[in-house]
Amino acid sequence: MPSNIEFGLVDQRYAEFELGRLDREVSSEHSLIAQSNILFDPSLFLADRRKQLEGKVFPAMAAFYQQRFLDKLSFEIYEHLEPHHWDEFKLRKSGQIQWVKYAVRSLRDAVFAKIYIATGNFVFEKQDILAFYNKYFPEDIDFVNQIYQWKCNGQARARILAKFIQDSSKLFQQFRSLTTRLEKIVTKVNKLVI
Repeated sequence: MPSNIEFGLVDQRYAEFELGRLDREVSSEHSLIAQSNILFDPSLFLADRRKQLEGKVFPAMAAFYQQRFLDKLSFEIYEHLEPHHWDEFKLRKSGQIQWVKYAVRSLRDAVFAKIYIATGNFVFEKQDILAFYNKYFPEDIDFVNQIYQWKCNGQARARILAKFIQDSSKLFQQFRSLTTRLEKIVTKVNKLVI
């Protein structure tokens, strides 16, 4: 099974500049620091900044996350409801179907945004996302688990990949139907009072 691991580097000066503007503006550095797995941080710059950000709700970031992850599904999922020029490349590179990738992100980012807006804390790990859905929307947990299985479980992923390679048109039809369910779930997360 192909693996796709991407690494990013953080320029401390740029990150400091961006994080210093959070009281006034949206910054992509916020979500990068909040949702990344830190692999190498000898000066503890990232760990320290993450601690400083936890529990703080920046109005510009809250409004951005609300609009981007709660008011609607991300535009990327709709781009992958039919054959896309990236499909073949991404299948070779990462061994995953793009719709599945964005479906998982939609479920994860809705929870991340809801909890951030309510508490200023960051929740993005799989077990925490599944626990959230199990707690607040147990009627949807089987569906959420299925989507996560298609991305994270080797056997489930191999089965859906084989179907996609054999006849993607059937899966795109299924994805359109599942997108409607995703929209409903994200709407429920949006309306939830925490």
